[in-house]
Amino acid sequence: MCTCPFHGNHNEQHASCGVNNDRNSKIFGRFHCFTCGKVGNFSEFVAQCFETSIENAKKWLIENYSSLDDNLFTELDLPEIDLKESKKVYI
Repeated sequence: MCTCPFHGNHNEQHASCGVNNDRNSKIFGRFHCFTCGKVGNFSEFVAQCFETSIENAKKWLIENYSSLDDNLFTELDLPEIDLKESKKVYI
């Protein structure tokens, strides 16, 4: 769960948005905000967080979180992302 980048002008006080990371789920790599109702794929989520295009978000995800031996996300067409190990640190 995390705060939602789609509402509240990035000032949301409580986490209301979930990202599904269950590889066995039909909605793996999708997010859903339980407050505003926004749903979509992880690239859309990252694009909104950085206020950039979905293509730029995909490039950022690949550059920062992919490995050459990763499998592709079915829906995102991106290498699998390991959120436990980042190649770069951003503040």
